[in-house]
This record gives sequence, C-alpha cells and structure tokens, in this order.
Amino acid sequence: MPKVGAPYDGQPLVNAEGKSRLVTLPALRPTRKNLLIRQSVGLPDNIVKMAVMHEMSPLREMPVDLHLVGMQQLRLADPLKSFVRVADRTLGWNVHIHADAEEFTAAVRASKYPPYFYGAKDRHTLPLDLLLAVVEGGGYIYEGFPDDAFSIFRQMTTTQAWTVACTEDQVEEATAELGKVWRSLGLREEPHEVPEIVEPKPRDHSFSGGGFGDFDDMTDDENWGDLDETSSSSSSSSSSSSSDSDSDSSSSDFKGIDDNLKPSSDSSKDGRS
Repeated sequence: MPKVGAPYDGQPLVNAEGKSRLVTLPALRPTRKNLLIRQSVGLPDNIVKMAVMHEMSPLREMPVDLHLVGMQQLRLADPLKSFVRVADRTLGWNVHIHADAEEFTAAVRASKYPPYFYGAKDRHTLPLDLLLAVVEGGGYIYEGFPDDAFSIFRQMTTTQAWTVACTEDQVEEATAELGKVWRSLGLREEPHEVPEIVEPKPRDHSFSGGGFGDFDDMTDDENWGDLDETSSSSSSSSSSSSSDSDSDSSSSDFKGIDDNLKPSSDSSKDGRS
C-alpha cells in the first residue's frame, strides 16, 4: 500500500492566520490497456499473458480494449474464438472488431483516452498512418513484454498524486482519509486470498555433514600442543621402523652379492687342473 508523505505548507488561509497544510498520497493505479490482434496472426502468446496478469492483479483494473483488425466475428476460429468469448463474458473486456486498418486508425483517433497498446507484435509492420494516430493521441505501442516481473508491473501501472488541503489539526484525519479512499478505489473489489509463504527450515548445526566451510565446532583449540607431540612421536616411530626395515633389506642384499662373488670349490679345482 502506498504511504502518505509528510505534510507541507500550502497557500495562506483565507480570513485566518498561517498557511494551509497539504497531504499527498502517491496513489498506484493501473493504466488503460489496449491490445491488438491482426488478421492471420492467430492468438499471440502476449495476449494470453496479459489476460493472466490482468486477472491476478491486486489493483482494480479497468476493462481492457481488445481490437481485432481485418476479421469478422462469425469467421473466428479456435483458439482465438474461445479466447474472445472468455475476454468478453468472463473478464469483462471491451472487444472491438474493425474491418480494416483504415477503420481501426479512425477509431484510434477518436479514442477518448491516450491509446496505449501492450504486447504488440512486429510494430514496424504497422501502417504509418496508425503510428501517427497513436502518437497524436498521446499514446504509445509497446512491443512484447519485459523479461522480469517488476518491469512488467511498472509498465502497466502509473502513479497519481492525490492531495488534500487541511489545517494543522486535520493532518491525521486527512492522512487516514486518503488511505481509506485509495483502498476503496485502488484495490480490486474481490481481493485475492493471502498467499501462503513457506520458509525453508534453519540449518541443524548439531550434525556436521562434513561439507566445505563447516567450521562450526572450532571452540576446542586448547590442546594443539598435544596434537603436535602425537604427530611428532608417530612420525619418529614411523621413521625408525622404516630405517630398520631398510637396514635389514640392504644387509640381505649385500649378503646375496657377497655369496655370488665367492668361487665354488669345484670350479677352483677345475681351474688348477
């Protein structure tokens, strides 16, 4: 809900001393939306998205003006035919069927409000006369939709400054009245149900999963000396056993070499003979 700003000075009071106090509410309102479907295009996805967002909006949306150009209502085929029926009977949209582009351009020029078109496809292929009519009426043709939800919401809403003049003693009353009026005019008549927000459960630190960065149990850091002594003693014993093993192995190897170098008794006798 928009918030009322701080009061500020207005014009001098008539037949009284001092100045009036002004209280302003930046009222969030939906824009008047126009949608265009041309012949041989079918049912564009952007039009369906607009219908979904229009129905999900928390604001009191105004009826959308859906323009069908170059079509006749009796010749519509599904899925466009079913969509037009839902838009007219369920969503309460205003469906306008134009015989050709000239008739559609004349309707745009005769529009009571600035013609803002949303989700248009291939804007560069529209007739130049139609583009000029939109600009002359103070409107604009938005091609496609933004990718993020925030940009879509900002594109389809506007802000109006609702201001009330009062005295210093009436500031609180004026603030409350502005909020009341906006809730009655700005929000939809049948509000949506409050969504259920499911928050993730906090991490259980009683069990260490051994993952990276799991340094929760680092409070016992007083016995690092014992750890060093244990490591050094185990290293020395390992070195000692390794050296003994190497010594025995080398001794046996040299013994085998010496035995091989000694001449046998038979060979010596053969050599003397």
